[in-house]
Parts: sequence; C-alpha cells; structure tokens
Amino acid sequence: WTVVSDVDEDGTMRPQSISDSFYTTMGYTEAHHPDMASDRLSLVHPDDMAQAHQHIQRLRAGQEDTIELRMRAADGTYRHIRYYARPEWNDQKTQIVRILGAARDMTSEKQAENSLREVAEREHELLEVQKQFIIQASHEFRTPLAIILSSATLLYQYHERLTPERRAAHFERIQQQVQHLVDLLDSLLYLVDQNALDPERSKYVELLLRSRL
Repeated sequence: WTVVSDVDEDGTMRPQSISDSFYTTMGYTEAHHPDMASDRLSLVHPDDMAQAHQHIQRLRAGQEDTIELRMRAADGTYRHIRYYARPEWNDQKTQIVRILGAARDMTSEKQAENSLREVAEREHELLEVQKQFIIQASHEFRTPLAIILSSATLLYQYHERLTPERRAAHFERIQQQVQHLVDLLDSLLYLVDQNALDPERSKYVELLLRSRL
C-alpha cells in the first residue's frame, strides 16, 4: 500500500491518504477504528516500536529510509511489513512538507525463510547425529576386528605349538566375531532402511549397537 502524509512546521506528520490495499492486506475496515489508517504506530509490534520511532526521526531529518517491522492485523496476528518512505521538500528546500511511503507485505517471504532455516538446522542436526553414529559404529567394529586379527596371528605364527584345543578355541573366537560383525552390519542396514538416523532416535542407535557387544 501507499501512504501520503503532510508534515507541519513543527514536524508533526498528518496522514492524508492511504491506499485501499492497506485494508485488504491487514484485514481492517473503517468500522474497526476511524483513525486506524492514520494511527498505524498503534499496530506496530512492541519490540519493533523503537526502530519505528528511529525511522520517523530519520525521515524528519530529510533522509530516505527503509524499515522492516511487524504490524498487527485485524485477526490479531502480526504481519512482516517492509516500509519505504522519502521526504519531499518545499520549493525553497528549507522545510519538509510531505512524506511519501510505500509498504509491502513480506509475511510469506519471512515464513519461507523461517521454513528454510528450520530445514537447514534440521539437516545440520541430522549430520551431527550421523557423524556421531559413524564414530560409534567404527568403534564397535574395531573390537571384533581386533579379536579376529589377534586369533588369526596366533594361529599363523604358533600353529604347530598350539594344542588342538587351543587352535579350536581361536577358530571359534574368529567365527563368533565374524558373526558379530554380520549382526552389526544387519543392524546398520535396518537402521538405514527405517530412516532411524534421526535426532530423536540417536540414543536408540547407540543402545542398539551396544546391545550387539
């Protein structure tokens, strides 16, 4: 919407006209309040009021200015508005006589930005969980691999010196750890298939891996 305000000699701004799109965007009608269009500061979110006053001061100082703030709509929700305004001087360039403004509803864009930010945060969180998962998984794989390597080394280097019972014990350890690795791999495949690499399920992932020890 567009706004035209006259400026008195003392700097008071008196809105003279505002386009109909203000009412359609914000959901207000003349019945809500006769001065709703002119008293737009009353619609500004309390947290944005300070920058709204700074915006007005810059206009009074003769500066063009753009501001983004939240304004309360008729249904009680706040809409994100980008407002641009510029002052107009008298012919002698000694006094500001008018402020011309144009506002744009940025709510949809802000909602899209917030959604993208949430997705990005979610992805970052997921990557961190996956990183921790990989670290945990690599640790769990090292233990059976170390046992297999140890037994295989003993069998290779001391095969003749080991009793049949000791050789059988080492072969059994190797078989047990190989089966343990197979179980770990099955668990990993299950977790991937079920999309279990999720922040809410990270503790489950760790517990499941530990349960396989």
